[in-house]
Amino acid sequence: WRSVHSRCTFSLARGVLWEQGECIVYSAGRSGEAAFIHNTASVWDVMWPQSARTCQSRWWLSISRISQWPPQSKSRMHTRIMWLLGDATTCTCITIASISISFVLLAHHGHRRRVWDRVWDGVRGRRVRVVEKQPTNHDAEKCVISWTGGKDSNLALLAAWRDPTLVVVGLCVFRPEEAEFRAHPLPLMEAQARALGLPLHHIIIPKEAPSYKEAYVVGMRQLRESRGITVIATGDMDLVGTMARNWIEECGEEAGMRAYLPLWMADRRACLQQLLDESFEVVFSCVKSPWFDGGWIARRIDAATVVEMETMAMAALPMQPAHGPQGSPQGEVKPLDLGGERGEYHTMCLDGPLYTVPVRLGHAVPPHELEAQPGQKAGERWWTIGAVDVT
Repeated sequence: WRSVHSRCTFSLARGVLWEQGECIVYSAGRSGEAAFIHNTASVWDVMWPQSARTCQSRWWLSISRISQWPPQSKSRMHTRIMWLLGDATTCTCITIASISISFVLLAHHGHRRRVWDRVWDGVRGRRVRVVEKQPTNHDAEKCVISWTGGKDSNLALLAAWRDPTLVVVGLCVFRPEEAEFRAHPLPLMEAQARALGLPLHHIIIPKEAPSYKEAYVVGMRQLRESRGITVIATGDMDLVGTMARNWIEECGEEAGMRAYLPLWMADRRACLQQLLDESFEVVFSCVKSPWFDGGWIARRIDAATVVEMETMAMAALPMQPAHGPQGSPQGEVKPLDLGGERGEYHTMCLDGPLYTVPVRLGHAVPPHELEAQPGQKAGERWWTIGAVDVT
């Protein structure tokens, strides 16, 4: 009764609905000949968009009506089922063929995740969404996203995805050798890449590298030469520190890659609003005093959070209590940058319009406080997300 009949391929073409967890009788004609199709419903949910799964009742016969069929029809149905169950080789071949058809349909509908990851998510009961297709031109350039997993990286990805002159082929993370990313945990970035269906390329900056910039240039050049990538997108909004130019743009010129900066000098409030409008799920992964405390870790950015941040940005902050080495005050704390461009906070994205499945954090872990970190001023307190258990 749990055999797969080859006629299921024709039912797929007609776009009929497979009911979850049931064996449904498919009518093959007036004679009443039928085949029972065992459905792995979650795999079907991956294969076919919701809009295409329409049920045409005239093609289906309820199981309760089998008893009402004429004896000749029931006999033919029984003979067919026994033939399917008895021929183990045929059943195996048909099953393999059906699985192959499922994989082909997955690829045909342009889903960007690796096929096996999609099927496995379906088996685990995670509902897989169909994301919007890239509207690329025939001469679109291959683009990679400089990735941290935060809100700005995800907005840059969305902008590049919707740009018809680009085709996004992957994500890349630049990281020093043996570095531990506390604000942007690597396991979480890997989970994001799987949910987005894009490969995450790790560009390692060796300890013995002559310079930080040269390591970036070498990594970019490798992406261009080995994968034909000519554009690198980044979510940078402003200059950092004493830099006179955007870092990715400067390194890209030497590597022969064009920098794509969709958020450059963008309005901070407008970017936060876009996160809400596009239904991104973004949480704080690192926060710093005096603007925030440990209670903000893993908190979601929603409309109320944005209002609270705007209030902090307008509030006057006291001077730092500590003094420099020569006893001179370190100066007054600058107002909160709503985009966190001065490092006031960092985020990680768990869901968004291009995610086929949401990324979920496991059991709640209390925030971890960092001490004596490079760049940490006296009197400042930093908190990061605790041990990451991704599900």
